[in-house]
Parts: sequence; C-alpha cells; structure tokens
Amino acid sequence: MPDPLPRSFYARSALVVARELLGAQLVRIEAGQPRVAGLIVETEAYSGADDLASHGRKRITPRNQPMYGQPGLTYVYLSRGIHPMLNVVAEPGDIPPVANIALKPLAGISATTVLGCTAASTDADGFVMSYQLQFSDGSQFSTPAALETFPAPGTYKATATVMDQFGASSSTSTTFSVGGATAPAAIPPSVPLQQQQQQVQKPLQPMRPPW
Repeated sequence: MPDPLPRSFYARSALVVARELLGAQLVRIEAGQPRVAGLIVETEAYSGADDLASHGRKRITPRNQPMYGQPGLTYVYLSRGIHPMLNVVAEPGDIPPVANIALKPLAGISATTVLGCTAASTDADGFVMSYQLQFSDGSQFSTPAALETFPAPGTYKATATVMDQFGASSSTSTTFSVGGATAPAAIPPSVPLQQQQQQVQKPLQPMRPPW
C-alpha cells in the first residue's frame, strides 16, 4: 500500500493540492473491517477568504469550525442535506493583520481634543474585521476612528488593536502630548511596537461544493 501523503503536501495552495490529488488513492482502514480504497478522479478547490463560494471566508462558526484545522484534516458533511461530501483542508496558516494608528490634535474644539484613526491597518491575506482604539485616560472605542477630549493637558498613550476574520490580531501603541500654551504639533503615525499573534489557523480552503 502506498505511503500516506505528508501534512506538508496539503500546506500549499488549495488549487495546487486539488490538481495533485487526482489519481491518488483514498483509503479507509478501520479495526475489524476490510480495507476500502478508491481512486480520486474529481476534485474541487475553494480558496477561502477571497472565494465567495467558500463557507469559511468570513469567520469561524460551529458549522465551518473544521475548516480552521490543520492542513490535511479531512471531514465529511452532507451537501444540501443529501450527499455525503469528503473535504480536506489545505493552505498554510493565517497571516496576522498589521495595526496602524495616527493621531491629530484638532484646533477650534479643545486644546486637549485628539482624533485617533486606525483605518490604515492592513491584512495581507484577508481583511480587518474589528478595530479597537484605547487611550490611557480609560476611554475605549470599537471603531476605526474616534474623537477624544482629555481631562487635562499632558502626555497620554494610545493603543490600537485590530483583528482579521480568522481571529489573528496585532497591536501598536504611541504616546503624544495635548494642551499647553501653544497648540500641539501634528503627531505622525506610529510604528508598530508589538504584534500579538494568536495561535490560529487559516480557514482551511476545503475542496468542496458551495454551501
């Protein structure tokens, strides 16, 4: 019997894996049962976040949870509630997003009012799904941009955290000053100081028909 394909075989593009599975054998070995094998003659590939037909393109749900497993994981579901479909996970792990924060004092409102913006944050293999902007005075916002008026002149800290649709996140922080005798200068975008990567996998790019 041929050796099983290694996990590294599946940690590649779903399009490549689907083509190279053609002609391979699918083998079932179960204790006390006869060995069953079949030749793979047809495959389909769905590429995840950029594929509107993929059920794992948005976020983890109880239904698509298996799609977030390790490459090479196989699972079966009923297509349209009728036909059992065998799926296999492909593609490498998720790339976390990169958080970006920019702050600018606003004249004419208050000497201690600042506009914070995290809309320039990016994600290389998907999209930013949630934003969080937190200031050291205790205020917190769950929007890409927020206007904050601080209680007194001084130096404060702002932290932006973003999360992609697969659950990976990163954060960046910067300090700035507000108030005083003269209007504060514009504060340039910060350089990411820390990226907090969660142990998550990229949605499996299973080879299956649309849900």
